[in-house]
Amino acid sequence: MSDEIKQIAALIGHQQAQEKRVAALIDEFQAESAKLSRQTAQLAQVIHELDSASGKMTDTIRQSVNAALTQVEKELKQTGLAQQKPAVNALEQVVTAANASVSAM
Repeated sequence: MSDEIKQIAALIGHQQAQEKRVAALIDEFQAESAKLSRQTAQLAQVIHELDSASGKMTDTIRQSVNAALTQVEKELKQTGLAQQKPAVNALEQVVTAANASVSAM
């Protein structure tokens, strides 16, 4: 009977060791789970901030492009007027000459 008691005691000791190991694994799992939850929250925040920054960047680019197009449009109008000026001057001279001719008649 002494051998049986030793075997039972050994089994109980083994069982207790297994329970401690399982408890330690559960604690470790819970700690890692909490860490993963924190990292998930951080990642969600970073994604939100990137999304917000991307939207702001898109708006900034849109405004810059609109400003550049407006400036180009102004410059094209000024260039067009400058190129038309000699023709307008020539027409004014023709009109002046025609008026002078009509007045002379």
